[in-house]
Amino acid sequence: MSGMAQQVLDEAPKALIAALIPAFQLLWKWFKNRDLQARKDALRTRIVQLADQKGSLAKVHELPHGNELVDDLDKELTDSMERLATLRVAVAAPPKNPSDRPFVARLFLLFAPSGFLAWTLHTLFFVNVAILGFGLIGVLADWGEDPDSPYGLLGLAIFAIPAFVFRAIAIKIAKAQTQRPGIA
Repeated sequence: MSGMAQQVLDEAPKALIAALIPAFQLLWKWFKNRDLQARKDALRTRIVQLADQKGSLAKVHELPHGNELVDDLDKELTDSMERLATLRVAVAAPPKNPSDRPFVARLFLLFAPSGFLAWTLHTLFFVNVAILGFGLIGVLADWGEDPDSPYGLLGLAIFAIPAFVFRAIAIKIAKAQTQRPGIA
């Protein structure tokens, strides 16, 4: 096998490890959205139940504490509707601007992207960073013994350029998405 093919085979596990990061981001985003939908569905069901109970308690005002019961039911119904409205607003909120994120989150793209191109760039960035990290460990491990170690660092520096390009484009896309109305 040629040297380049062997190197690709040697680096493949590192690339797969790096590809797990965006996969976990996608899974986390899906899980949070699913959890949000379940909470919204539960609140809608609860609101319907409370409204039905309120309609069936028309004559409860005649009881000694009937007004208190109706008031309590009204308060619970209002609270449930406000919680549902809050969840709806949370879903409709635009994505957070990358410049508002912490430095480390911006540096390593530690936010869930939106859209196929953004996901692709995040994946390429993480694959590149993983290969750079493992490569740096390899170069530093042989630093005192290998006279070509400085050339290895130079090669890693050159290989870091695509990571910076992927990161810059991903940040630009994320900023553009925050400026477009209606993106959730």
